[in-house]
Amino acid sequence: MRKFTIFLSCLFLLAGCNNNESSTASEAKSDPSRTAITYAYTPEEMPNWEIGNPEHVAFVLNALKKYETGKVDELREFFADSVSVSDDGFEFNGTRDSLISLFKKDWDKTASISIEMHDWEVVHGKDNKEDWVSLWYKSVWKGKDGKVDSAFYMDDVKIVDGKIRILDTKKRRYPAKK
Repeated sequence: MRKFTIFLSCLFLLAGCNNNESSTASEAKSDPSRTAITYAYTPEEMPNWEIGNPEHVAFVLNALKKYETGKVDELREFFADSVSVSDDGFEFNGTRDSLISLFKKDWDKTASISIEMHDWEVVHGKDNKEDWVSLWYKSVWKGKDGKVDSAFYMDDVKIVDGKIRILDTKKRRYPAKK
């Protein structure tokens, strides 16, 4: 009987500890004075994002793999009929076929490309219903002239109706080796 009493006492003690911790945690989360943060800048429209569909990441990664391996014609299935692309000093708003032609011209000067993926994120706008995939990666390419170059990229890709509608690329070149 004594062992049973000790067991029940421990059980009540543990239950009491768990209840206090959870109520304290929920009180801390709902306390507005603890969550109020003042930001130096705020956007006109505050986004309301949640984790997006991981299948969108796979879709965008497969498109990047097609480009990396020079299978540019196969990119048609990934892009919407109308596409917007921005890159360092480059803006494109036009048809998927015109974009594919531009990609082919790039590949005409390229011998190889290799991608080293660092990270990705997929989000869905709760209010605006937008789906975005962000990629961070290093790209190394070799021109047909034998010259090798590289850059670190951060791409934001908007998915609309299961196709890439916007590709917004930011690029950081590596300093030349001395």
